[in-house]
Amino acid sequence: MTERLGETVRHVVGVALLVATVFGGQTHASTLDLALEESACIADPSDPGSWRILLRFEIPDVLGGAAVDLAVLRVEVPTDSQEAREVSVEIFPVTCVWSAEGVVWGEEWQSGEGVWDAHRGSIGSVIGSEQGELRADVTAIVGRWLRDDAEAHGLVLAPSAGGPPPALTGPPPEVSLRVWYTGAQRSGPSPVGD
Repeated sequence: MTERLGETVRHVVGVALLVATVFGGQTHASTLDLALEESACIADPSDPGSWRILLRFEIPDVLGGAAVDLAVLRVEVPTDSQEAREVSVEIFPVTCVWSAEGVVWGEEWQSGEGVWDAHRGSIGSVIGSEQGELRADVTAIVGRWLRDDAEAHGLVLAPSAGGPPPALTGPPPEVSLRVWYTGAQRSGPSPVGD
């Protein structure tokens, strides 16, 4: 566990260093927090440690033509764990239309077959206490939404198979997706003097 905790610390420090390296001394990069449009939480009725969190974000027009330099997802994951232990969480782009009312536990949400892209994922870790926080670099996923004009159906978070994860006790109280970007197309009239 100490080794995996060290890996998590290195990951968080790595994200911070990436931000400093990419943006050190640059003033032309912009930052935007994407608004959470919809979310859902589902769990296997026979195994509460098997759960999924679905998140869909609004993609504003201001990001048209932008290059995503960095995108960081932060989610507070409420679990029933009474001990501080690390839980690895995989993050994948959802590939189908969904609504919070229509998402139920089933084979597709359990395996990902046909509902998320298992080849374009990311991974993060949560310290599984009552209010564990996940921070993960999802730059590749968000960049693809903009670059390839991919449907931005959102993200699915799933605990990875490395040991029994704690049960999810409710929806995440805090979710943010911050995007650092450059080269966005300006919308609306140009300011005087441009």
